[in-house]
Amino acid sequence: MFHYQFLGKEFNISNTLISIDSLSYELNLPIKHVKQVHGDNIVVIRTKDQNVTNLEADAIICAISNVVIGVKTADCIPLLIWGVNQSGKSIVCAIHLGRKSALLQLATKVIQQLNADFGFKVEDLNCHIGPHLTKLNHVSFEDEWSQFPIKFVTKMDIGTHVMNNCQLLQSYLDKNDLAIGDLSTWQSAWIDLTSYVVNQLLQCGITLDKIKIDSTDTFIDINYNSYRRDYPSSGSNFSYIWFD
Repeated sequence: MFHYQFLGKEFNISNTLISIDSLSYELNLPIKHVKQVHGDNIVVIRTKDQNVTNLEADAIICAISNVVIGVKTADCIPLLIWGVNQSGKSIVCAIHLGRKSALLQLATKVIQQLNADFGFKVEDLNCHIGPHLTKLNHVSFEDEWSQFPIKFVTKMDIGTHVMNNCQLLQSYLDKNDLAIGDLSTWQSAWIDLTSYVVNQLLQCGITLDKIKIDSTDTFIDINYNSYRRDYPSSGSNFSYIWFD
């Protein structure tokens, strides 16, 4: 049987590592998590005592029963995948998908590895996208939205911007040696990262009935941590999965 959950602020007790230890104690199971870096590395859990905490990756695959795997998010998409193949073997995956990892086609690479290394076909798999920053609040400047196919982008008028966190905006300006007035000639847009990731799954051959999408927006729902809303003091949400 498969078990999974998307935890929000109830997870972030004081800091992430303490919360993971507490959750592990509560479940009475080991929890494997990695150092997430917005890349496309994938870690495979080979043994129950394997320590992957310091490995840089944004996806975890596990075919061992009673081992929990999870990813931390604070607006990025947590994608959980699970399935049973024709040989009766079970597998679970936890993927952290921000803008960069999605553009690197990380979800596609995980599904390809499930087939190549573990013998799982797309029809064996189920997917669940957890709470994340939806297109309603995923506003970006052109240096970010221009990397996406235009069908996943809704442009604003030039010089029009949605500044949903002034401190985060100022951090961006400082980092890029800009002043607020420079934005008068810039163009912002909403990015539909959800549809972009779903499109990747569909292109892999996973059918829509096997893809569940949680429409909870972490920016809006105060029960979840949100980097964009809470910067500079955002905590982390934790999404985990395992099978017994």
